[in-house]
Amino acid sequence: MNKPIVRKTDHERGMILVVAMIVVIVMLIMATPFLFKLGAQNRSTERAARALSALNLAEAGVDKYMWYIDPDSDTSKAASDTERLELRPNVQPETYDIHNMKTGDLTQQVLGDVQIVLSSPWGMAPNPQRRNLDATGRIPFIAANKVDRSVRVTLEQYYKSIFDVGFFVDEYFYVRNSFFLDAYNSKDGAYGASLAGGGTNSLLPDVYFGSNSYISDTNPQKPGDATWTIESGGGSNEVYGTVMAGGDAAEAHNNDPTLPPPDPSLIDSVISVPSDDIFQGSQDRLVMKQEYDLPPVDVYNLPPKEILGSIPSVGDWFNGYNATTPEQSTGYYADRMTSAPLQADIETSYVKNTFTGSGTLTPAQSGVYTSFMIGGYKTSGTLNISGGDVVIYVTSYGDAAKAGNFYMGKDSSINIAPDSSLTMILGNASVTVEQGYNINAQGNPPKAANCVILGTNQFTIPPDQNVDNLPNKAESVDKLQIPGLMYFEHAQSDGNIYSAMYVPGAHVTTGQGQNHINLFGALLTKSMDFKVQVDFHYDKALADLKLVTGGYDRWMIINWLEVVGN
Repeated sequence: MNKPIVRKTDHERGMILVVAMIVVIVMLIMATPFLFKLGAQNRSTERAARALSALNLAEAGVDKYMWYIDPDSDTSKAASDTERLELRPNVQPETYDIHNMKTGDLTQQVLGDVQIVLSSPWGMAPNPQRRNLDATGRIPFIAANKVDRSVRVTLEQYYKSIFDVGFFVDEYFYVRNSFFLDAYNSKDGAYGASLAGGGTNSLLPDVYFGSNSYISDTNPQKPGDATWTIESGGGSNEVYGTVMAGGDAAEAHNNDPTLPPPDPSLIDSVISVPSDDIFQGSQDRLVMKQEYDLPPVDVYNLPPKEILGSIPSVGDWFNGYNATTPEQSTGYYADRMTSAPLQADIETSYVKNTFTGSGTLTPAQSGVYTSFMIGGYKTSGTLNISGGDVVIYVTSYGDAAKAGNFYMGKDSSINIAPDSSLTMILGNASVTVEQGYNINAQGNPPKAANCVILGTNQFTIPPDQNVDNLPNKAESVDKLQIPGLMYFEHAQSDGNIYSAMYVPGAHVTTGQGQNHINLFGALLTKSMDFKVQVDFHYDKALADLKLVTGGYDRWMIINWLEVVGN
């Protein structure tokens, strides 16, 4: 007998679906806090990653700023946002923005922005100035939000040797004939000597020739038409180094951003040469980013004993000198920057008056000379320096009608013995040298650092002095007694100089001739005008010679920390 089929009632149908939905809902309710927690963890992880990127970006901003203020880096062609530091106008403290900094790889992915804030400098001489730099990196996060991280570095100001650039003119350089520029290092032997690792001690590109001016002329015809000019005269031209200009305009812009910086598009007519083929290095012209400071020579602060050893302070030569606190000295101290000393200002033992002919100087002959002639007119002579460090100060006295003079006759020479040196300080005086000269050309090898020539404020060419039409004979030029003039006669014989010359107010020039002036060392002056072939060989060893605090003011990082709380 068949069993009857039992059918469920309508209200029992679909219960499994209801139960399943209840289970799903319960599970979702249980999972929701976990999902929220997971999302928060993801956001936290993402924020931490972006915070690390922001910190790296802030550090990159510090590096970018340090590169930007480095006077040796070429930022004149910086055009993109990631290369520029934009100064916020009328904002104190000094604030810069770097927009849309990118990764350094091929993707060039935009990372974010950086804000740079500089504190005002603090500290004063003799302690170096310092200032804080705060860099904040900002990375986009969610919506309009950003992740910030900041670092703070302490910067300290420092200066390299005034001879760090090799050759420099405050106003202009002009050569009518051929020109040669390179570097060598006397620590590695004589110029042109073979080096142990191969090659020769010459043709090094590590030399700068600069000018603070920025005068543009596409066709300069005379000295001063353009800042830096090589005329298309006879002979070849080779420049193994970098020529730079524009320090004054750059400094004016730094002090007042409303003033324009030097225009990089004018650089080819500011630094005018017959052909760009003369430049042999990887970098030829450079627009300066700050002034190269050429401070006055202070005879009460020369020469530094740590450099030249046994030389006594020149301040000892003057009555009323206070060795413990020089700024409390009496007598000539108050007038040293504006006038030459009177004879009564000088200790009697250092009054040397004149030197003529040939002879030997030892430290005992250090002192003040109103006239110093090696040889005479058309007459050769030899000056030997021996026995240690010798200092001569060539100047007229403050009440004299005319300048004093330093003169070298035809084929004259200055020879400096080993372990000796000559420091010549020039005051109200002129320098005139006949052809065939050899200055510190002896030695194995000769050392430019052993012959230092310094010009005080009184060794300054008068602003109204016409230096374009000087006589072509040294004797005639010497009789003019033009303060601040350095004249080198040239006819048939070359002249050789191994010296570090810092004469910031002087004008250096030559007479007409067919021969060379060969300068090994460094020369910083107001202006140069050469009518003969000039070969300049910068001695890199002079980078260690710190006689005067000047040149570029540089900043180095002495402390770093992360600023917590951003």
